[in-house]
Amino acid sequence: MEELDLLRKYWNKTEYPKIKTDELREMIQKRSSSTLKWILIISILEFIFWSGLNILSSYSGFSEKLAQDFGEKNHALIYTVEYVSYFVFYPVIIYFMVRFFRLYRAISVTDNTKNLTESILTTNKLVKRYIAFNIIFVLINMIVGGIIGISIQNQAGFTPVNWFVNTIMIFFLLIFIGVITGIIWVFYRLLYGWLLKRLNKNYQELIKIEKVTEE
Repeated sequence: MEELDLLRKYWNKTEYPKIKTDELREMIQKRSSSTLKWILIISILEFIFWSGLNILSSYSGFSEKLAQDFGEKNHALIYTVEYVSYFVFYPVIIYFMVRFFRLYRAISVTDNTKNLTESILTTNKLVKRYIAFNIIFVLINMIVGGIIGISIQNQAGFTPVNWFVNTIMIFFLLIFIGVITGIIWVFYRLLYGWLLKRLNKNYQELIKIEKVTEE
C-alpha cells in the first residue's frame, strides 16, 4: 500500500497519532507533481515522434513523388497545405508543453492547499484541451487531404464513372477517418485518462483537507 494510502487510513483515528494536514498535503503534492511530470514527458515524446515522422517524410522523396504523380500545380497546393498545418501544429503543441512545465513547477513549489487545488483543476482542463486539439487537428488534416485527393482525381471532369468512383472513395474515406479518429481517442482516453484520474483523486483528498482545516 502506498504511503499516502497509509496516511489516509490512519488519519484522525484515535488509536494512532493524528497526522498533520500539512504532511498529508505534502504527500498529495508529491503525487500530483509526479503525475504532471509524466504528462509533460509524454507530450514531449509525442512532439518528438511527430517531428521525426515529418523529417523522415521530407527526406524520403515523398514530395518529389507527388510532383511526378499529380503535377507541379497540385504539388504546390499539397506543399502549401502541409506547411500551413506545420505552422499551426507546432506552435500550439509547444504552447501546451510550456503550460504543462509551468504547472509542474507551480505544483512542485506551492505550499498552499488552495493553490494546489487550483493548479490541479487547471491541469485537468488543459490536458482535455490538449487532447481535443490533437484529435481535431488530425481529423481536419484527414478531411482536407481527402478533399484534395478527390479533387485531383476529378481534374479531367465529372463523368458517371467518376461519380460512382467518388461515392466509393468518400464512403471508404469516412470509414478510414472514423477508425483513425477512434483509435486516437481511445489512446488518449486510456493514457491521459489514467493520469487525470490520479489527479482527480488527489483533488478530492485536498478538498477533504480543506474541510477539516475549516472545522
